[in-house]
Amino acid sequence: MAYQVTTRRGQVLSGLIAAETAASITLKRGEGPRTRCCGRRSTRSSPPASPLMPDGLEMQISKQEMADLIAYLLKVGSGK
Repeated sequence: MAYQVTTRRGQVLSGLIAAETAASITLKRGEGPRTRCCGRRSTRSSPPASPLMPDGLEMQISKQEMADLIAYLLKVGSGK
């Protein structure tokens, strides 16, 4: 589940929580590097109101593209 983290400076970051301690929150943000936020200077909010996949995307891509997307997400989700 994706979360949004707002830093004390007002920067909003979103991603999956990869790790969380009393001192920090680490977000996994797509294919890029993980982002670590200082827990004492950040506040974690509930999941964002909008999903990660844009509304209507399933209507804009072919069945094969959707199958490829699902296969990719399953592969990434399994860590392989």
